[in-house]
Amino acid sequence: MVAGDPWSETCAIKILASYPAFFHGKRKTRQPEAPFINDTKSLTNRSETLDKLRQDLWLTTQKQLKIVQLIRNEIPDCKDSDARNVLHDTTELLQRRISQTQTILEGTFDYSIQLDKKRRLKKQKQ
Repeated sequence: MVAGDPWSETCAIKILASYPAFFHGKRKTRQPEAPFINDTKSLTNRSETLDKLRQDLWLTTQKQLKIVQLIRNEIPDCKDSDARNVLHDTTELLQRRISQTQTILEGTFDYSIQLDKKRRLKKQKQ
């Protein structure tokens, strides 16, 4: 690029503008993984509904684990060893991630339900 050449300067600006944001050095921060960090009082007025919601979320993750297990059961039927290895690795990652999600749901959501129940008991006593 020649200094003072307007054509080359505009070309350089257009080229830099066409690059995706990750080339410009912007850093994205991850959001917290716990979906129920906030208080549950905005969800419902009844604690039974929160218990039902927690149970439904747990059943959803259990169904996901069952589906992954069904896929895993098909691994011995694969004739190609590469396909078998890919299926095995993928199902391992899926099982690990689903169990992490289940742990997060159990821990944070159960804690939030306990706080909500304590708050409701205090309100009733007053």
